[in-house]
Amino acid sequence: MIKQILNVRKLAWLFGAIMLIVAPIGYAQGGWKGLAFGVGFGLLNGIGPRAGFVQATAMGLVAGATLSTEQSFLERLLFAFVAAFAVGFTNTVAKESEVDRRRLVITSLVGLLLGGVMGVGLFLSESLGWALTLATVLALTAAACVPLGALLGLWLRPRLLKFADVWFYLREMGTFLVGFMLGYLAIALLFAGWFWSAWRVWPADSFNNLSADATFGDFFYFSTVTIATLGYGDITPKSALTRALVLSEVVLGVGWITVVFAAVMSHLQPRLAEVARRRGSSQSK
Repeated sequence: MIKQILNVRKLAWLFGAIMLIVAPIGYAQGGWKGLAFGVGFGLLNGIGPRAGFVQATAMGLVAGATLSTEQSFLERLLFAFVAAFAVGFTNTVAKESEVDRRRLVITSLVGLLLGGVMGVGLFLSESLGWALTLATVLALTAAACVPLGALLGLWLRPRLLKFADVWFYLREMGTFLVGFMLGYLAIALLFAGWFWSAWRVWPADSFNNLSADATFGDFFYFSTVTIATLGYGDITPKSALTRALVLSEVVLGVGWITVVFAAVMSHLQPRLAEVARRRGSSQSK
């Protein structure tokens, strides 16, 4: 049990998930107090022989978000409903064992604990009467939604196993994916240099909404937004030259995606078929 708790790899995954997901949302919802409460509760939930970082992340999100003083009663109630459902669902999908009555009871208790955590968070941020009233409703909601999410996960988990083959195919395509990303980055960098050069020659007539002290980072941002066809509109081309460059980059970016992936799939099709045949024969034994 001690080895499972002190598993370095598991703790690294847990800490990474907590810091990347729970910390920013907890801070956005409840400030530094929400960040500390969410990260602390998430880490405590993830340390244990049967705990996983998925459940710990979900619980940490709920704990950190409860300290928000800007959400209304219905918003917190809806958040509790969704979070409790997600806890039950992810807990079922992530575990190898099937969900039985005993596990449903355990997940229901987790839901009650979820409501209790919200009560503590509200107690730290609001009056005691309001906190107890809302915590009771949230606890009942969580206790109902956690097993509901667990049942959905139980139904969906066998069907999700079919996606396991995707990782084997991605591993075979790893080298080609890296090459594609490098080529995509090269196109964005190339056009960023051209945009920068056009702005150097005609600083007032090349772009709209571009500061007078623009740097290469601004043009790389604009180039990336352009090749990804996002079109935020914060920076727009103004001259005929920059508009022509934008159109060229969009066409080249879309063409790179289409042609490269078509060529890669044509090259890998026999190889992937062989991988599928070997996996099918190994599973049948």
